[in-house]
Amino acid sequence: MERTSKRIVGKLASMASMPSIASLASALALLLAVTGIFQASPAQAQEPAAAAANARKTLSLVVPFPPGAGADGVGRMLAERLSTELGHRVLVDNKPGADANIAIQFVAQAKPDGSTLLLANPTVVYNHLITSLDFDPLTALEPVAKVTEYSLVLLMSGGRSPANLDEFVTWARSKQGGVSCGGGGGAPSIACQMLMQYGQMPVTFVPYKGNAPALQDLMGGHLDIMFDMSNSASAQIGNSKVMPLATTAESRSEAPFGSLPTLRRTMPRFKLTSWLGLFAPAGTPPAEVRRLELALEKTLNAPDFAAKMAATGLAVRYENPAAFRRSLAEDRRHYEQVFKDIKMGR
Repeated sequence: MERTSKRIVGKLASMASMPSIASLASALALLLAVTGIFQASPAQAQEPAAAAANARKTLSLVVPFPPGAGADGVGRMLAERLSTELGHRVLVDNKPGADANIAIQFVAQAKPDGSTLLLANPTVVYNHLITSLDFDPLTALEPVAKVTEYSLVLLMSGGRSPANLDEFVTWARSKQGGVSCGGGGGAPSIACQMLMQYGQMPVTFVPYKGNAPALQDLMGGHLDIMFDMSNSASAQIGNSKVMPLATTAESRSEAPFGSLPTLRRTMPRFKLTSWLGLFAPAGTPPAEVRRLELALEKTLNAPDFAAKMAATGLAVRYENPAAFRRSLAEDRRHYEQVFKDIKMGR
């Protein structure tokens, strides 16, 4: 490089006595060449871009529930579609346990570069109200978009005697020892507590590491009742081992549970709807959040994707980051009141 530099400098010196415009143009071209020599080569200049592309070859979509749970199914549907929209692989990473705190903390502590996302439910809103956390998930996470809203379905083991909601309420209130209600954390677990308070019936809560194992015990007759997402509950339609009794919706639910009564019909204060949304670690660059949001918006607005969700009893309810953030604040106020009512919290 030193020999080349001397040769170019000598050429420039010889041109100094040439007043023509052509000579000046040649000198300028050589100056630009010299500048290029001392700058990074094209291959070197592409290294940062290549590194960023490599980092995006796989995006981890963390799901706080075990495989087979209702939210897991939504996560896998999203991962498949987002892989196409983003142009790189999106893989589901199940991290169940601790009422979703394991997954929440993992994503909150992940590198904020757009390579890790959390598919969360309202646990991000209220977990710090009922458990000891050294951080507030709403400040440790960056909302990307809301995906869906849904009600829960009250399921009863098929071996029990009630044939409908009214009979269940009478039976539960008089059952010796109360009814057992299982859940894997989040809204299904809170619903068990709300049933005890608003339904004025004895309820023994049985914790599970996810709703999928609770469903297995329900079908096996080891559990009286449970609340489940409509998309996973819909898979049990026609199963004699499971009987859907009611939904937690404010009004009649969408198919396939549109014929079921709402719990609010007999328990007016029972209001519980849930949702799923995507979050990135706080500090993720706005451009990355925007990139992910646009891919998600395109996914959720696709008619075939919405139809696939609807077939499981879930409706797409897209909200951009700003609208989603407002919904989160409203949810926090709602759950603060619920926890006061059911005497749940720290």
